[in-house]
Amino acid sequence: MLSSRVVRFVLLAACAFGLSACMSARPDSAAQAERQAKAEDIVRRGYQPIEHAAIESGVQPWRVDGEMVPIAWTVPASGNDLPVVIYLPGLGEAAESAGVVWRRAWAQAGYAVVSVQPLGDDATAWNSEEARALEFKALATQRHSAARLQQRIRRLAAVLTEMRRRAGNGEAPWRRMDDARMSVAGYDLGAQTAMTLGGQHEAGGRNDPLAERFRAVIVLSPVVLPGQAEPTRFDGMAGPVLSVTGPADLDPTGLVATSSRTIAFDLMPAGSKFELELADAGHAMLAGAIEPERTAPREERASGRAAAPRSGRSRQRSDSGDGERNPSEGSERAGNERAHARELATAATIKAECEAAVQVVSVAFLDASLRRRPAAQRWLDEQVPQWLEHLGTWRRR
Repeated sequence: MLSSRVVRFVLLAACAFGLSACMSARPDSAAQAERQAKAEDIVRRGYQPIEHAAIESGVQPWRVDGEMVPIAWTVPASGNDLPVVIYLPGLGEAAESAGVVWRRAWAQAGYAVVSVQPLGDDATAWNSEEARALEFKALATQRHSAARLQQRIRRLAAVLTEMRRRAGNGEAPWRRMDDARMSVAGYDLGAQTAMTLGGQHEAGGRNDPLAERFRAVIVLSPVVLPGQAEPTRFDGMAGPVLSVTGPADLDPTGLVATSSRTIAFDLMPAGSKFELELADAGHAMLAGAIEPERTAPREERASGRAAAPRSGRSRQRSDSGDGERNPSEGSERAGNERAHARELATAATIKAECEAAVQVVSVAFLDASLRRRPAAQRWLDEQVPQWLEHLGTWRRR
């Protein structure tokens, strides 16, 4: 059975990520117990990994190609020859804060996880001129361009070379990693890069040479740009791929169509291809972040609502000089707050369930792809639909 640390982490993440109002609403212990029971049930019934390790983490700034690149690592506290997962954050995400939910789950299962945002201005994209001008689609179009993609690939290649050099010098934690067993995982903008490292290429082109370094790919919120749904772009993706998306996986910039998220799975060659489509997982949830109110501002900016007041009614009261308040207004406000608290509790439960599902499935995928564990492969092939139940759908080919 998974260690209690995994379950506790899933539950803490549910209220921490974008739901800081949970604290002010003070959900009762019964609601918390219900969330805990549902998340624990998903974990208990799911695939059981080989390891349940204590973990450690850190961040090191490296000078790569003349620029400082933060490298965040999360690894088991002990052990050597650890299989590696390279994690690529989304647009506007920093390496150290991106995908913490996923990275910790993989490290607890015995993997060395290295997070890197190859280009520094991708981490600060929401402070760019385009973002300040509310030109979010233009910003996303520019950052997803073929030229920028190649810059990321080249920078990542340099980072991997530096990892190998440090491992050869006996530096921790790099000396404990087995870069012959390496996978890549990416979210949002990072998903585009991960798909390229999995074998996606220009129509009529060839796989990038760096793709040979990776045995498996996890794609959180797949990216298929307009005009790129062509089989010849995906015929090089011969290795294992896990795609995670859902009908609520909406791109806040408007660049990537939600309907295109599942097209990638359909266009890849058959063989060790899996797709987890979660019914209620929005784009922000797939980021796997835990800090309070991290994603809400991003989504508001992307829809042009960042500066809008959250409550016109409260602003009117603060502007009033006599301090008088209509009793019916206070009753209405209390009712709205109770309804909002119920909505937050429901959202927290959904988030806890979805995150538990992603963690269990992705760990099974890594165990099957990097460790070649037969039990993991059997679970992916035979047991996921029954285990998943109402949370979503599962496809494999």
